[in-house]
Amino acid sequence: AKTSSTSAGSATAVVKTANSTTLGKIVVTSAGKTVYTLSNNGASVPCTGSCLTVWPAVLLPAGATRATGGEGVTGLGDIAAAGGQQVTVDGKPVYTFSVDTSPGDTKGDGITSFGGTWHAVKVGSSSSATTSTPTTSGSSSGY
Repeated sequence: AKTSSTSAGSATAVVKTANSTTLGKIVVTSAGKTVYTLSNNGASVPCTGSCLTVWPAVLLPAGATRATGGEGVTGLGDIAAAGGQQVTVDGKPVYTFSVDTSPGDTKGDGITSFGGTWHAVKVGSSSSATTSTPTTSGSSSGY
């Protein structure tokens, strides 16, 4: 049986990289909005209800079957979420910040709200990145 594939999501990257003057290379949406994760002591915290009005989920475009990223973006996936499939980076759901009005704004980085701390997703900060990894003490792999 032939399966039809929709190329709507593969034509344009859902997320890409951008240079932030304060944070270095970060992940942004195709429209240039900074992408954030919410975590508490390294564990991902879900953003639901009223949280989503301030921190909208980054969803796959209609017809897209998987998250796609521009050059340098690794660890992409997606999970079922309210309103569609939500993009994940290294297994953590990602969001934008409603106060970021211009491409490149990073006003949400470091804010503590909704049960955790918001962090702009940085390129190469994850263990799955293929860039050179800094030397750290200990042999623990993970966060």
